[in-house]
Amino acid sequence: MWEVAAPEKVVAARVSAVDHAWRALLPESIDGSGIREAATLAMRTASAANTAGRPLAAANADIPVPDQPHLQLCYAATLLREHRGDGHITALQTAGLDPCEALVSFAAIGAAPSEVFASRG
Repeated sequence: MWEVAAPEKVVAARVSAVDHAWRALLPESIDGSGIREAATLAMRTASAANTAGRPLAAANADIPVPDQPHLQLCYAATLLREHRGDGHITALQTAGLDPCEALVSFAAIGAAPSEVFASRG
């Protein structure tokens, strides 16, 4: 599989797509002080995140940090999102819920319409 899409090529494509999207959507703001400040704060927060036991956050933390502030902001947001998501998985495992039980519990409280779960079996 890696011959088709090596990890470094996938990461490069993701960074390129994010760069193009930001440049298309926020051309006036991309080099502004607000983006630089947000990137600095987000990177500080992301670098303080403990990734032990959080495999998706750890994998994202291992990706090289981009040079441009808008890409650093996206990098930090991705790392923090995965850190949060890994925390949900840890909480479910600690509670003794397997993946099916977690989805049933989620559906039972009305957290999402039942159609959302159709693809999950």
